Formats: sequence, structure tokens, C-alpha cells
Amino acid sequence: MQEFVNEKINLSDLFNAGDVSLLEEMLMEASDSATRFARIESFLLRNLRQRQPDSLVSRAAQYLRRNPALRVRRLAAQLDVGERHLSRSFRAMFGAGPKQFARVARIEKIFAMRQAGSAWAEIAYACGFADQAHMINDFDAIVGETPQQFFRPADLGVDSEGNALVGQFAGADFFEA
Repeated sequence: MQEFVNEKINLSDLFNAGDVSLLEEMLMEASDSATRFARIESFLLRNLRQRQPDSLVSRAAQYLRRNPALRVRRLAAQLDVGERHLSRSFRAMFGAGPKQFARVARIEKIFAMRQAGSAWAEIAYACGFADQAHMINDFDAIVGETPQQFFRPADLGVDSEGNALVGQFAGADFFEA
């Protein structure tokens, strides 16, 4: 998904150029934002492609969510399909291959385990990382910041454990005259 960050994608790259041209005309003629939003929504709903989920890919996604450290070769063997077929099917359904999907599933598992109070080393091991450094690098590559930065307390009056710093807040004298 990183490849789409700060990228401009024209609607005509995704939809029929004639339909996009008609939408542009309708948007220019719209008198207010509510009308423009309604026309865009209508356009998107008309062009929505109904797809039935691929049961093979759905099963593969379940396996990867349960065990994000599972290698693509082993996953394909469990499903009795070729790696190439699995990768193509995955890309068609999710827009990413099974390896990228597994990386995101690992991040989901990190979120869940950290919210449950697990320690970083325990999380790295449970998610199949070689060590904490690999977990931190993968997290940073996907989320855009390290786990420590991401999970830092939002409120300055809270310590790293989430406990209120009553009377201990370094800026407490700010309000005193």
C-alpha cells in the first residue's frame, strides 16, 4: 500500500474515460457541495464491481491472520496450489500479495497483543520476528513510526503504563501564578 502514498491517480485510469468525462461535466454543473457528493456517490455505486470472494484466498487470509509468520511456500502447499497462482489470486482480491498481507497481519497482531499488555519481546516472538529490531523495522515501514512512538501516551499527564501522573506532572506548575 506504500506505493500509493502521495501518488495522484486519475479516475480515467480506473474507470471508462467517457463515464469520467460525464461525471466531470455533472460536477461542474452542480450548484453546491451536497449535489457534487451525491453525484460522485452515484457514479461510484454505478461503477462498483461486485465480486464474489475467492474461497481459496479467503482461507489463505484466515491462515495468515492466525499465523502471520507462515511462509508463502508452506501456505500454498497447505492449500494445495502453486505459489504463483496463490499470489495472483491474492493480488486480485486484496490488491497485495500474500507476503504483504502477512506483514499487515503481523502489525494487527502487534496491536492486539500490545493492547492486551504484552511486553515487546513477547510480541516479537509471538509474531515470528527474529528479534525486536526486526519487529520495529517492519512496524515502522508499514505504520510510518516505531511501535514506541505509536503507542506513546497521548496525554502528557499519563505515564508509559497508562497511569495518571497526579501531582507528578512535570508541567504542573504551569497553571500556578
